[in-house]
Amino acid sequence: MKAQFLILSGVVLLTLSIMVLFAPANLTNYVIIDVALHTTPYRLVGKTHYDFNNVSSIEMLPKNINGWTGSDYRYPERVYKVLQAKIILSREYTKNGNIIWLDIINSDRRKSFHDPRVCFSINWNIVKEGIVRVPVNVGVKNIYVDYLYLSNKKNPDLKLVSIYWYMLRGSEGITMFRVTGFVNKNYNLTLETLKIFTSDVLGLVYTNVKSSKPLIYNLLNSGSGGIAGVIAAFAIPLAIIGYGSFELIRSSRK
Repeated sequence: MKAQFLILSGVVLLTLSIMVLFAPANLTNYVIIDVALHTTPYRLVGKTHYDFNNVSSIEMLPKNINGWTGSDYRYPERVYKVLQAKIILSREYTKNGNIIWLDIINSDRRKSFHDPRVCFSINWNIVKEGIVRVPVNVGVKNIYVDYLYLSNKKNPDLKLVSIYWYMLRGSEGITMFRVTGFVNKNYNLTLETLKIFTSDVLGLVYTNVKSSKPLIYNLLNSGSGGIAGVIAAFAIPLAIIGYGSFELIRSSRK
C-alpha cells in the first residue's frame, strides 16, 4: 500500500507540475467564459482588455461600436437595491433605427445574478431558449451564449431577443453580459443582429490569448535558477514514482 501511495502521489505531483509549467505565465489575468455559473461543456479561457472589477475600466468600453452609438442609462433604483451588485453598466446602442441594450453586471455575490429566465418570466413568455455560438475576431475564436425568444404577456406582438453569458475570475467576482433587442421582423433575424453586435463588442473586450508564452518558457530563459526549478519540477515527482515502483517490485518478489 505504501508503494502504491508513493506512485499515485508522484503521478499527481507530476500532473500538477505539467499543468503549471505549461500554463500561460500570466494565468491570473485570464478569465473563464461560460453560459452558466457552473461548469458546462461550453466553458473556455479568455483574456480581457478591461478590469471588470473596476467601474472606471468598464466605462472605457467605446460608445461608438461599428456604427452603433451608445448612451448610458439607469434602471429604477429598486433594481440596484435588489441586485446588490458591485458594478452595473447599462447602455443603449442605436443604429439605423434599431436599439440594443447592453448590460454588464459585476459582483462578488452569486445572489446578485438572478437567472434571466426567471426575471423575464414575470412579464414575458419564453417562446424558445437555447445556446448559440458567437464568432470573435481576436483571442478566443468564438464563445457560446444563452439566448431567449420572448413574447410580452400583455401584448404578444411585443417581442424581445436576449442573449447572455458569464465571465469568472477566481475569487475576484463574476461578470454577466446581457444583450437585448426588440424583434422587428422575426426572432431569427434579431438574434443574428445581436450576434453581430456582440461579436463587435467581444472584439474590443478580448485580447489574443495565444500571444502569452507558457511559464516554462520564461523559467528556461531566466537563468540557472529557473532551469533548476524546471528540472526539480520534473525530477522530484519522477523520483517518487521511481522509488514507489522499486518498492512495489521488491515487495512482489518476497
